[in-house]
Amino acid sequence: MKQQTIQRVEKKYVLSTAVYETIFTQIAPYLMKDIYPTSHIYNLYLDGDDYHMITTSMQKPLYKEKLRLRSYAPMSLKDNGMVFLEIKKKYRQTVCKRRLELPLQEAMYMLARHDRKDSQIARELCYALAFHAALPKVYIAYDRCSYVGKQEPGLRITFDKHIRGRMHKLNLQDEEGTFPLFEKDQVLMEIKACGSYPFWLVEALSKLQIYPTSFSKVANIVMKEAKQKGGKQTCLQAF
Repeated sequence: MKQQTIQRVEKKYVLSTAVYETIFTQIAPYLMKDIYPTSHIYNLYLDGDDYHMITTSMQKPLYKEKLRLRSYAPMSLKDNGMVFLEIKKKYRQTVCKRRLELPLQEAMYMLARHDRKDSQIARELCYALAFHAALPKVYIAYDRCSYVGKQEPGLRITFDKHIRGRMHKLNLQDEEGTFPLFEKDQVLMEIKACGSYPFWLVEALSKLQIYPTSFSKVANIVMKEAKQKGGKQTCLQAF
């Protein structure tokens, strides 16, 4: 079992395909591919039956947290591949992510029993899982391209495409029944930095008038599903 803590400032930008292509052309000379330049990401977001964490996120508070199970390949319990069980805490723009890498069956055992105590992160995750009575509620997958700054190792820029989700068949298999997050061809850019942005990045964002937005994949998937099912109902009433 591996554990990891990541802390940085994260900002999100929803781009049209045309704007994405333009800004990437401008900033590409300053970037190099990440150690995993392309990836397919599969998530199960965890919450209680009251959807407390998800609905809190929709209210855009100063502080919020999320629990999720993440894999980089579609899998079933029989596969028992390696996954990441994560707690992600965000205050304003600063994100702290703590996670364990472990086999899927061990992660599911933690979801059911909340009694793993062999590390500080395991204890923290078990407490959060028990406190929220958290179980899989939303599946989200997407395709990601990742880059880091050539001169700024603490700068990471990712581009997510083909974002899709569902609120049934809550497993890590990329099955039918998902629906797209965006109505039109768009890309989600995330800039993750340990300090201030370099000048070349500020200049490109300013020139193209690209501004950060408060955006949550899971909240938007839930709202879209609720709208399809319940019209003007709230996301909780729709289920």
